[in-house]
Amino acid sequence: MARTQHDLLEEVDRNIRAAEVHSRALSAAVIGLTQIGCDATEVETALRETRNALAALRRQRWAIPARAKKA
Repeated sequence: MARTQHDLLEEVDRNIRAAEVHSRALSAAVIGLTQIGCDATEVETALRETRNALAALRRQRWAIPARAKKA
C-alpha cells in the first residue's frame, strides 16, 4: 500500500518529536556531567549527531509538501 503525503508527514513529525526529546535529554546529561566534573565528550558527540539529524528531519518536513505541489 502506497503511503500518502499525510502518512509521510505524520511519520516525519513523530521522528522530529522523538529527536527533540532526545536532544533535550542529552543536553541535560551534558549539563549534569559537566557540573559534577565528568567528561561529557561522548554525550556531546551524540547531542551533535542528534541535532544534525533533527535539522535534516525538519528540512524533510518542508520538502514533502513542496514535492507534492510539483507533481
